[in-house]
Amino acid sequence: QPIKINILPLLLYPHLTWKIRTLYGLGIGKFIHWLAQKLGLMTTAIASPHSQYQAFPKKFSLLLLHRWQHLSAQLRHRRKLAQFYFSQLQGLAYVKLPITELDIKSGTNLRFPLLLNKSEAVASLLTFLAQHQVYLFDRWYRQAVDSGQMKFTTSYVAGSCPQAEILAQRIINLPTHQNLSLKQAQEIINLIINWNQSQL
Repeated sequence: QPIKINILPLLLYPHLTWKIRTLYGLGIGKFIHWLAQKLGLMTTAIASPHSQYQAFPKKFSLLLLHRWQHLSAQLRHRRKLAQFYFSQLQGLAYVKLPITELDIKSGTNLRFPLLLNKSEAVASLLTFLAQHQVYLFDRWYRQAVDSGQMKFTTSYVAGSCPQAEILAQRIINLPTHQNLSLKQAQEIINLIINWNQSQL
């Protein structure tokens, strides 16, 4: 028996996140985010209302069809952004690229990872970016197993994957979503280069 879920927040999620992201620098996006959460219209992309596989409700058919038809274009766009980041962020003293060109060509490029030289540099770079209206604070990968703001229990034993724990504290992911243009990516790149210079 499928579990009933509130379909409206799920259908609104792509539109709400686009609006929030677009208008966040003006303060309007932050208000929309707060209001949507208060009204119960903002869901999380990482939580599921049930523990078993479920069929999508019929009302999702048009959205799923649209996404499927544009999947190849979206993957090309993500790859283009990832390649752009890769070409522009080489050789920085405080920022390393933990991926290769082959990773970019063969991956989905959901995000583009940066590996900072130390964990303290993460807060410094995030604050610097936020001062220029680039907000990357919502990091759900701060630990080897991390559910972000969602307080889920886990069977992970601290210290069992020490290398992953170290890397999680030093990684920042850059966006590659479909609403990010090359011009906006260049602005992010310029900020990272400027931050790197300020650390020398």
